Amino acid sequence: MVKKVISWSFSQVLIVLFVFNLLLWNNSLPFINYGNDISNLILWSKDSLPYIGNSIGLTKLVILQGIHTILNMVEIWVLLEVGQQYKKLSKPTGWIIQNWLLVVIVGSLSLLGGLLRGKYFQFSDLITVFFPILRGASNIVIALLVTPFIIFLTKELTSEIKTKINWVIELLFLTQTIFNVNLWGISGQDTALIYVLIILLGANLHECTGSKKVPITILGVGFILALGMPLFSSLAHWNLSTATRFSSLGNGFVIVGLTELYRKIKFRLSLKLSNLIVPLSIISTLPIVSTYWTKLITNLPGDLILRFEYVLICAIGITIITYVIGLGWKYIILNTDLKNFSEVQFPTTFDEGKSAIKKYIVKYQRQLFALFTIYCVAYLSFVGVLTTFKASMLVMIFVRLQGMIIVNAFFLWLIYRGLLAITNRYWVSLIISLFAEIFWTIANQIKIEVRNDPILPAEVKMFQAYGDVFKMVPNGVLIIAILLIFALVFGIFYLERKHQVKIEQRPLKRLIVIVIITLIFGSSCFWNHPGNRVGMLLKAFGNDPAFYDQLEGVQNSGPLVQLLNNIDVTVMNRPKDYNRVTMEKVAKHYRQEAKKINKQRTNELHKQSIIFNLSESFSDPRQVPNILISKNPIKRIDAIKSQTTSGLMLSSGYGGGTANMEYMTLTGLPVASFMPMLTIPYTQLVPGMSYSWSFNQLFKTSTAIHPYEGTFYSRISVYKKFKFNKFMYLGSKYKIKHQKKLDRSPYLSDQTAYENTLDQLKLHPNGQFINLISMQNHFPFDRNYYDLPSEYKLKITNQTSVSQLKDYVGGIHHTDQEVQQFITKLDQLKQPVTVVFYGDHVPGIYANSFAKDGEKLHETDYFIYSNKAARAQGAKNLTKDTKFVAPNEFMAMVAEQTNSKVTPYLAFLTDAWHDLPAEVMNMTGEQSNSYAPHPQFVTRQGKIISQKHFTKKQKQLYHDYQLIQYDLTAGKQYLIKDWKMK
Repeated sequence: MVKKVISWSFSQVLIVLFVFNLLLWNNSLPFINYGNDISNLILWSKDSLPYIGNSIGLTKLVILQGIHTILNMVEIWVLLEVGQQYKKLSKPTGWIIQNWLLVVIVGSLSLLGGLLRGKYFQFSDLITVFFPILRGASNIVIALLVTPFIIFLTKELTSEIKTKINWVIELLFLTQTIFNVNLWGISGQDTALIYVLIILLGANLHECTGSKKVPITILGVGFILALGMPLFSSLAHWNLSTATRFSSLGNGFVIVGLTELYRKIKFRLSLKLSNLIVPLSIISTLPIVSTYWTKLITNLPGDLILRFEYVLICAIGITIITYVIGLGWKYIILNTDLKNFSEVQFPTTFDEGKSAIKKYIVKYQRQLFALFTIYCVAYLSFVGVLTTFKASMLVMIFVRLQGMIIVNAFFLWLIYRGLLAITNRYWVSLIISLFAEIFWTIANQIKIEVRNDPILPAEVKMFQAYGDVFKMVPNGVLIIAILLIFALVFGIFYLERKHQVKIEQRPLKRLIVIVIITLIFGSSCFWNHPGNRVGMLLKAFGNDPAFYDQLEGVQNSGPLVQLLNNIDVTVMNRPKDYNRVTMEKVAKHYRQEAKKINKQRTNELHKQSIIFNLSESFSDPRQVPNILISKNPIKRIDAIKSQTTSGLMLSSGYGGGTANMEYMTLTGLPVASFMPMLTIPYTQLVPGMSYSWSFNQLFKTSTAIHPYEGTFYSRISVYKKFKFNKFMYLGSKYKIKHQKKLDRSPYLSDQTAYENTLDQLKLHPNGQFINLISMQNHFPFDRNYYDLPSEYKLKITNQTSVSQLKDYVGGIHHTDQEVQQFITKLDQLKQPVTVVFYGDHVPGIYANSFAKDGEKLHETDYFIYSNKAARAQGAKNLTKDTKFVAPNEFMAMVAEQTNSKVTPYLAFLTDAWHDLPAEVMNMTGEQSNSYAPHPQFVTRQGKIISQKHFTKKQKQLYHDYQLIQYDLTAGKQYLIKDWKMK
């Protein structure tokens, strides 16, 4: 009894040391390069032996080498024992399958744990979990799963042949160790081949008697060489380049010595390693799992020795956890269908394998057919939403979008399972779900052809517009669709009668299935909420809604998932006092404000020409810290700014967010007041609104000009919703004329934009609104598009790319010239024209810290210029509240500068501009417009203030802003009628 206890305890110690050794040499931990670390402490001198302050360093290295080698001996001994136990597996196939499933389960739980903690993972991580061997997940796990199969194939060999195989393996290790050349690919600490060969050594061994002196001597040689190499290396090379030569797991002397010693002693571990070794190795080495404890160890304070102690504690903990997992896994196997795997055997002939596969297909043909057809239709749905087609795209979709194909197939399968639970009819459920997806894909393709956008949830709800939708569908397509529906009904009827599949589902099971599927689809109402775990999971599979470009989104995510992506759009939280009575009070108050303001004003906005000119990525790079430029690249614009209303615009985006700035200028509504999941109003909000007010509706004629493609941000449908008379873009029926490109840029120049604007001004001299969005300075900035004049010298004191900054400065240098010429030509017109020029955001090229320089990275230049004719009519420069402004304030500023009368809504915007600080997205914490939970408020002097410091008047005014914005976007739109905004 005492011997058993001692044997068991010693076995536990060896297992802990085995795990300890696996942990120590993880690439994420500091121990693996201990030789180099100590070498850096040594002062090398040819006048004396290498000294480390001086022998202390060598002594430390020798001790570490000794520990390393002893731990390697333990690991080799355990692996030999694994080999011995592997050859006793009666049915290795079932064992391999069960342990592969254990890898899948532990890996999946690890990913799920990370997801619950808010950590993203990649689709490739999931592939690694399911295919650990093909993905090279962990060398020892690979060896442990592969070796039983190899042992199975060699089980019929005689003992003599197995002994000779061992001699060959030992010779391979010895030759590589002696000559220090990676002859056979078994050099290093933990290659899969090393593990496989050591386990095979153990499996091929048979006990024998004899002297233990020879193996002990060989083992001693290996150990002494490992201890002495630091000194030998320092004497031979004056460095420690070969100090760790004999301390690897592949030390031939140690392997040969231990193998022969193992044969000649009777001690065996009193553990069933075949059930323990795989979970031990999974937790210790599988990157998806081991990342938990590697981060724990690296974040703990202490020197090398203390960290050794941390790892030892982890090894003990992992061993205990493994025993728990082992017991739980054994229980699961014995009490579930997994026990059936123990009966599985490898087919020994091709015919056996063919027969086994055929038998499996026949048994599960119904499920396999459903899965296959669902996957194929999901794949074809991606093909169906392409705007151009090449054969190579079929491969590209299959490879690059595999994760999202699986996700779309999963949701389509859920529809099938839901119908199956409701109808209990196999063919009805399968065919309806497949054809529903096919029809949905075709419907999206038709809308893409017409409007370059997929179908959005808001459009699905617009039943009254279905007639207009059908008018867009060619008659031939409608006829084919009707014929397909008849064929569908006939096919279902035929298959259910002639090839009926019996489905046995208890009512309770059917109800549970329906509830679960409803909950899964219902989760789409929260996918876009910050930190939503389902949304994070979908992102891991490659889900990219691309709300800025719904066409790109549907091509990335598939038509079914993209529809679900667009469901979660909570516009704003409803103010507690929002109701008709409250809004009537608000409406009345600002009608009175409008009357007060209009007493002092004489002009009408619609009788003038107003231009909102969004200049893509325009800002002054000199205002960014760490950037010095020898010459002002926007000196002409600065000269214009000095003569008119001007200042800095606070952008709610960095490196992007164009459509949001445009939305704010046209509606007067700050995007910072929306809920975080509403990232792009143009694509997520406006298309679904029954009516959306915008500034251009105050004019009889309005035109949008964008010298690029019109599909981005759903501008085609948005401008139609905003009631623009026409939208000029590349490919539209309203041609972009005067097309010119600069240097090597693919984008049309600012000159092109301004020439087309002047054409529109001449067409409508009695007043109009023009929304001009330029394209010249759009990213990328690393393509050397523009030639920067030699007089510009750049000096950068951080990691910002010089080449990108040069390209950007070259672009705005051209903008500077074109803006001046445009202003000159405006002054030559006899009609009153006022232009608001503003940069939408700072280019995303700077390496500055947002915590430190966030405000500067959100400041762009703006000016409001009224031409001579407008000034003659009474337009005057603004003198207050202009230094720092937000884009939603431009409407009120234009009305005041042009001395124009205002509507109640513009009266409110005027009060808000003068009395409230500018409201922007968080500038110091986020690099994009997405998921900023709280807005920031900036005074006209550029100081960030808290909302709690608002005066009583400001609090009331800001609350009015919230009420008005909610009413116009998410509420009942009482103000549309009360203020006659239609």
